[in-house]
Amino acid sequence: MNFDVKFIKSREFLALIVCFIIMFLLLTFIIQGFTLFMKIFISLFNTLLFFIINRYIFNNSYKS
Repeated sequence: MNFDVKFIKSREFLALIVCFIIMFLLLTFIIQGFTLFMKIFISLFNTLLFFIINRYIFNNSYKS
């Protein structure tokens, strides 16, 4: 009886550890995906900004 209780407790502990590991992995995957998305977004924004600045500079140079 005592051994059975210990086994159940150890199984619960193991399940808790597995759950924490799964949650941690999911969290890391979400963070990695978010950082990847942010990198893509920043690169797109930088290209847009670069084109806008270039157009503005070229327009000014054409005017003068």
